Amino acid sequence: MRRMSMALAVSGVCASGASAHLYFEDIGASGSLSTGWSSVYLANEIRFSFPAATVGDQQLVRMGDAGQVFRAYDHFPGLDLDLGRVIVYGAATGSGTIHVSGNIENVETLASVATFDFTLDSTTTFPFQIEFPLVPITHHVRVNGLVMLSAPDTGGADLARLDEVRYYLRNTVPTPGTAGVLAGAGVWAARRRRRAR
Repeated sequence: MRRMSMALAVSGVCASGASAHLYFEDIGASGSLSTGWSSVYLANEIRFSFPAATVGDQQLVRMGDAGQVFRAYDHFPGLDLDLGRVIVYGAATGSGTIHVSGNIENVETLASVATFDFTLDSTTTFPFQIEFPLVPITHHVRVNGLVMLSAPDTGGADLARLDEVRYYLRNTVPTPGTAGVLAGAGVWAARRRRRAR
């Protein structure tokens, strides 16, 4: 009875801990509007901020771009990424547009598992988000995103501003088999530690 309780406890810890967070690496930004960029990441989300990404009236430029790149993975084997979400914070008035595009690829095979491509304008409610599946699901991804801002002069109030781009990646919940394997490994390690004493 005691062993079974321990196995269930370890299983719970492994299953909940396994989906707790992703690792983010090789984080970068580029482009004419990326000056002063910064990033911060949470459990399953990375946020890129662009304080200088504004084009249009009373600005020096009427178009520009800001690129984002990073790699993400879950360190637990058997837990893969199955869903992506892009969230854009900003504003557009008049002729202002924010065009967002990108590709998510499997790092091992270099095959694309998802793409996104959309344009936001003065009719868009911000923040705007789009969600898409990763097909096939994968363990380790590289994300390349590009945001292009444009605000041609029409004589009115023309502006496009990008405040932040967020990327959310969902890792799959472990199947009962995977949770069992993780629990078994935990029980085996606990027994081995006990024998070593």
